[in-house]
Amino acid sequence: SAMQVQLDQLRAQRAAQKEQERRERAERTKADLKQALSALTRDGQATVTEGALGITVDLDARFLFGVGEASLEPAARDIIVAISHVMLYSDFPLVIEGHTDNTASRGGRVGSNWELSALRAAVVTHVFAEQGIIPARLTASGLADQRPLADNSTEEGRAKNRRVSIRIETYSTER
Repeated sequence: SAMQVQLDQLRAQRAAQKEQERRERAERTKADLKQALSALTRDGQATVTEGALGITVDLDARFLFGVGEASLEPAARDIIVAISHVMLYSDFPLVIEGHTDNTASRGGRVGSNWELSALRAAVVTHVFAEQGIIPARLTASGLADQRPLADNSTEEGRAKNRRVSIRIETYSTER
């Protein structure tokens, strides 16, 4: 039983050490993302926040895509590539979410906001995979207008809701 106590203590120490390493990797990732996106955050085109599920990067869809389109603007592709370079050597899972406002999809070749949001998330996910991020770490999700950040009754609110969110799942797996 003394041996079992020692084994339990060793397991607890190792678990605490792994948790500390995870926290440090998450903090480094957040700092690297903030640095890579500093110009966009200054201009209000991106935010980097931390929550219960990890780090979230919200990117304004106005500079990523044309109205009703799911093709990345050339400058936006460079931004997504820069984010992928920060994430390339981490092991955190990435969830890429497309979001729209509550107005009907207009223009472009996409039929609904569900399709538009899913296609936009898939396009960003595809760029990550092209840049070498292991596909098993990637999930694309289209959420349409179901998770607004702001009130959809104003143009300013609708603009905030049109976004692509990249969630880096840095939470502890010991939950």
